[in-house]
Amino acid sequence: PAPAPPVITMPDTVCYGEDVSLSAVATAGVFSWHGPDGFTSSQLTLLLPGVQMENSGWYTATIEDGQCESTSAQYLTVQEPVEPSIQIAGDLCLGQNVQMGLNDSVTGLLSWTLPDGTIRNDIALSLGPLNENNNGLYVVRQNLNGCSGIDSLILEITDCTILLPDIFSP
Repeated sequence: PAPAPPVITMPDTVCYGEDVSLSAVATAGVFSWHGPDGFTSSQLTLLLPGVQMENSGWYTATIEDGQCESTSAQYLTVQEPVEPSIQIAGDLCLGQNVQMGLNDSVTGLLSWTLPDGTIRNDIALSLGPLNENNNGLYVVRQNLNGCSGIDSLILEITDCTILLPDIFSP
């Protein structure tokens, strides 16, 4: 008779760059894993460190006992990386207004941390009129489908006033 099929324990969906644990329970016999991108292993439990998009696909666990074999399979989806990139519209000059947002169409949840520690859950930030209190580190966290990414920048507000010398005198 064919051996009982292996019982696979692994997540269905993971975030890009995460470590993924694969494990199988199998009866006596010769065990093997087969997966995407030529992946093979004979270990019942193993770790895939820092998964990439190429790791998405079917993982098949096989147990062979003599002339008979049994298999089980599970699909692993690796979510695209979340890579927010802060963009600024406007001049970083005293008294001016600026908008800070992300580089593309925003999806997911955003959380901005301002230099004073305030946290705002806005798609974009409107700052202004700018003053020295706006100087500092701005951090944005984007969460999408359970995965997150982060970007930051340091704002330095400058005085852009142009002083013209008074060359006319009576």
